[in-house]
Amino acid sequence: MAKVEYQAQAGIELAALKKKGTGEVDLMRPGNGTPWEDRGSIGSVGAYFQTALKSLTSPGLLMDHIRRPETTDDAKLFAMICAAMWAIGTLLWRVWYYRQVTAPDSGFDVDPTFFWITSLVACVVVFGAVWLWMRAGVGLYSKLAATEMRNATPTLTYNLFAYSLGPSLLAVVPVFGQGLALLWIFIDLVVAGKKRLYMKATSAFINPFILFFCAIAIGAVFYYVGGVLVWRKALSMTGVEPKPPAPVITGVHK
Repeated sequence: MAKVEYQAQAGIELAALKKKGTGEVDLMRPGNGTPWEDRGSIGSVGAYFQTALKSLTSPGLLMDHIRRPETTDDAKLFAMICAAMWAIGTLLWRVWYYRQVTAPDSGFDVDPTFFWITSLVACVVVFGAVWLWMRAGVGLYSKLAATEMRNATPTLTYNLFAYSLGPSLLAVVPVFGQGLALLWIFIDLVVAGKKRLYMKATSAFINPFILFFCAIAIGAVFYYVGGVLVWRKALSMTGVEPKPPAPVITGVHK
């Protein structure tokens, strides 16, 4: 790999060098460090929230500051915390939904035992979906982007995916939070491809778009087969059923 003409400070974007044709950018260069990588000095809780905030406000800078792109140790733990945020968000959404269906005029009969069993299963499924995203998603993205990230290792892609999950903090907001989190994660992946992997703008957008399309399609099939056909219809485990219509009493006319 050819060396660039001069040494830039760690954490500073080198896109200008690439445009000038001075050499191939080293995608595995260490940065100044993310807040999560510095959690030993600022504390894990503060580091998590600072990292999540940066993923919402300045994802390009966050990706560029990764200090240890050659290992996934830090990224794995951060990704698992983000997965926990999705599980917590799912539980909070179920709490909100429970209040809606148990209202006097809701029109539903609720079995609390089945309802909360379903809620627990949903939290586990959501957590597992994030784990699967980090496994299968990273692998597929690496294949899609192979021609544009020749000197990058799968560990760098894993780090970028992990820090792109920072917007998962929004998933704890009931009703609209999870949809907003998904949109922001998509934006972070686009930024990661363009600003950290120096892909073409079209590739930086299309690669995560394909991933999200596949994930949504697989999720829809899983929800219909597992959630609707098996859990709801075959096992009747949802705990929420529409109230039967009240019997119509007709008057007797003499």
